[in-house]
Amino acid sequence: MRLQARHIISVLAVAFAMSLALAPSALAIESQEFLQVGAITSGDETDVNPQDSSAAIADISGAVIKVKDVVYSGSAAKPAVKVTLDGKALVKDSDFTVKYSSNKKVGTATVTIKGKGAFTGTAKAHFKVKKAKASKFKVATIAARTYTGKLVQPRPKVTFKGKKLKLGRDYKLSYKSNRNVGVAKVVIQGKGNFTGKKTVAFRIKKPAAEKKQASSASSSSSGTVYWVPNGEVYHLSRSCRSLARSSTILSGTIQESGKPRACKNCS
Repeated sequence: MRLQARHIISVLAVAFAMSLALAPSALAIESQEFLQVGAITSGDETDVNPQDSSAAIADISGAVIKVKDVVYSGSAAKPAVKVTLDGKALVKDSDFTVKYSSNKKVGTATVTIKGKGAFTGTAKAHFKVKKAKASKFKVATIAARTYTGKLVQPRPKVTFKGKKLKLGRDYKLSYKSNRNVGVAKVVIQGKGNFTGKKTVAFRIKKPAAEKKQASSASSSSSGTVYWVPNGEVYHLSRSCRSLARSSTILSGTIQESGKPRACKNCS
């Protein structure tokens, strides 16, 4: 009996010693497996880290830009632009910025968009700045001019949208019926950034002396004046020495004569 008891105790002691020797290894294995699992989890989280925005950046160079042609306004043209990328509308100042060039006069202008925020790169589009119509000019009133026997050529002040235009650069002038007393016209022809024309009228009046002569003639008993077909003046008297050698003498009112002034010899 004593021998059996000693044998059992010896077996249990050996088993206990072996369990103590194996325990650190098991703990190490479990610890290693935990670290591996943790590493995998950490790696997964790194792949979807929201702070890594490189995957969200899109190149805007392939965007579709729509911009309409405009009419010259006197200032730099900056028409609105519509930008889409892969069918999605982009927002100005949020997704892109806009810059214009060659847009201060008539011709072909350029608009350049640059990516912003979630977008990068640039894209360009072109639009036309068309000529404005001269009919939109504002012309200052032309004061009446006094008849001189010569062509009367006033230069009126011409503006467009509040800005004074320059003769020779923005427009040129021509005239009609601008020698004799009556209604004359100025034709303002657009030039440079302008096209078409605008016509304004002004009056050519009689000199003060001729007004007095005409008044004297109209206050006479007959109100009749005399003239020759190719003459330049009308006569208050048929017996005027200037008519002495004329074979054809016509008579009627001053208006019917069509002459701008009276003869100095008979006035």
